[in-house]
Amino acid sequence: VNASINGTAGSLTLNAVRNITLAGGVGITLNGAGNRITLNAAGAGGQASGTTGGITLSNSNTLSTNQGNITLNAGTLTTPGGISLNSATLNSNGGDITLSNMPSAAGGAGSASGSSQGVYLNNSTLNAGGGNILMMGEGPNSGSTPTNDFGVIFDGNNTVTTAGAGAITMIADGGTVSASTRAGGFFNTGLANIFTVNGDIDITAIGNASGLAGKAAFYQIASAIGLNIYSSTG
Repeated sequence: VNASINGTAGSLTLNAVRNITLAGGVGITLNGAGNRITLNAAGAGGQASGTTGGITLSNSNTLSTNQGNITLNAGTLTTPGGISLNSATLNSNGGDITLSNMPSAAGGAGSASGSSQGVYLNNSTLNAGGGNILMMGEGPNSGSTPTNDFGVIFDGNNTVTTAGAGAITMIADGGTVSASTRAGGFFNTGLANIFTVNGDIDITAIGNASGLAGKAAFYQIASAIGLNIYSSTG
């Protein structure tokens, strides 16, 4: 997507056999109440695909709706996929936000061969404004050996937040491919802020199934600034 999209009528769905990438500074804004943004990569939208792919948002990319759901899906039960947010912002203003490379709660093909993660956030913000947030990330289940192998990685300074009764759920599965250094469910390297007001926060981290000594369901490097998980009443 090379140019920004702004609309007041209708929802937007982008389906790709392989990759969906937004050019630097590009944003998608839907102002109509309840209008949805859906990005499906690597066959996640039902289109035929046997090719690894993913969704990449970076360089100040923004997705914004007015109470509409924002959904990013990558991969299928048989096609690996991944989601990468690098200096990106998602605001749904009351709609739900979903990031997933797991086509079902039981998992799927996982991330791409040699990839470190199913869902990757670096210096990014997810703000549902009262909606629910769901992140489902699965590491690679086949292919070459990565250095780090995790379902969800938070790198840099990231904020995941919602208001009202909105809840936050994370499922981070490390996959089955052995990594050379570290492997696990959820990996934090910087400052991670996960906040709700009245909603629950539910984080499930599943350790990598390989025989690597450095595997864990949850992993935080010593230089990380911290992990803040807070709910006012949830």
